[in-house]
Amino acid sequence: MTTKATKKQKSGAPEAQRTRRARIAKKEAAPVQIIQVEGNLGIARAESLHAQFCHALANYGEVVLDAENLAQVDASIVQLLHTFIREAKKNAVSVKWKDAPEELRQTADMMGMLNGMGFDA
Repeated sequence: MTTKATKKQKSGAPEAQRTRRARIAKKEAAPVQIIQVEGNLGIARAESLHAQFCHALANYGEVVLDAENLAQVDASIVQLLHTFIREAKKNAVSVKWKDAPEELRQTADMMGMLNGMGFDA
């Protein structure tokens, strides 16, 4: 026996699938988003980076984190980057690094987050 709630859930499922497919198609069609990860990154920059990451997750299929001009990185930013990369993976958004400095890799390694950062070997 099927309840009304079950019928509603079943009828709403195709709509959710269409919406998800539309989001994925939009991301695939969108150009690559380049996010500059530069300077001395500490907690004061976390909010603006978080906003950029949210925008990229919602609108792009690929993100390049350009760390060529990164001078210093705080543990809070490493945690934010790690979370962003994890969420990107969940949302089928490709994340690539450009010129990630050794300091960033070492900090992520000391925090036990190196494997989740997506650095190339």
